Amino acid sequence: MRAVADVMIQAQCGDRLALVTKLAIALLLAITLAPCLTAIPAHAQSANTYVSGKGNDSNPCTSSQPCSTLQTALARTAAGGQINVLDSANYGYLTINQAVSIVSVQGTAGTLAPAGVNGITINAGANDVINLQGLELDGAGSGANGIQFISGAALNIQASVIRSFNNGINFQPTAGTSTLSVSATLIENNATGVAFQSSASSTNVLDNVQIIGNNTGLSVVGTNGQTPATVTIQNCVVAINGTVGILSEGYSVVNVTNCTIASNGVGLEAQNTSALLQTSGSTVTGNATGWTTANGGQVISSGNNVISGNTSGNNAPPTSAPPPPPPPPPTNYLVDNSGSRLLDLNGNDLTAS
Repeated sequence: MRAVADVMIQAQCGDRLALVTKLAIALLLAITLAPCLTAIPAHAQSANTYVSGKGNDSNPCTSSQPCSTLQTALARTAAGGQINVLDSANYGYLTINQAVSIVSVQGTAGTLAPAGVNGITINAGANDVINLQGLELDGAGSGANGIQFISGAALNIQASVIRSFNNGINFQPTAGTSTLSVSATLIENNATGVAFQSSASSTNVLDNVQIIGNNTGLSVVGTNGQTPATVTIQNCVVAINGTVGILSEGYSVVNVTNCTIASNGVGLEAQNTSALLQTSGSTVTGNATGWTTANGGQVISSGNNVISGNTSGNNAPPTSAPPPPPPPPPTNYLVDNSGSRLLDLNGNDLTAS
């Protein structure tokens, strides 16, 4: 019996020794492999990333292994870097929160936005510059905004197409000074082609743009008279916009230079307090109304425009702003808070003694 017990004890000790040995080997492997595992990130950020219609978002977004969506490529792009579009495809809608350039190298960076969704939303830092080149944004008639700008230092758009949104470009910075530059771009079939609203003074330019077939082409509005929203649109075609081609709303200054304004409901309009639209070297023709003002707005012409062939509004706008009306003569009448004269018991004016 004792011999049997000794055998059992030896077997149990052997099993424990084997278990300890296995644990020791596993611990040694974990310690050895740990540096290797932590040294390999899932995807490192790069100054240049790439997207392709043939890419895959599990790729590292390199030129040989491109991603398939702009949002994934942005996550793998260092701040201030560039996303390169290798061919024409739908790359999905996008939210930008850093300085970046998106450049179409060979094709078109397409975005088809679902109903109520922005094609591109920009909510970047105060010093961030965003450059977009070679984009085609399509809202299919129900997208919210082709480009919704909330914050950032500057937005530069080149050689792009923005169509079929509620607003093609909705530039409405919420704080600080932000600038907008758009060139060689077609903005068509939106409810409003470009909706510009700013509370800060800045230099904003639309050059060589075509704003066609929208309800309102360009609308500019500010928030106060000290820093009016200011936009220059030059070398442009603004045509077939149902309501108005170019609209200067309250607290804004819009400069129109070397443009063709044709076949709109109203070609040029300034409405509301402190709205000023200045035009030079432009042709305004074929509109239901060539130009008009409302509620204190002003349209001023340099005198070298061609304004004719409109159903109405063919007379030349003034070449300078009218002088302000003279102040009323001084009086010693006493008035109440509403400005009405105070009378004595006999119905005579009360005067200051």
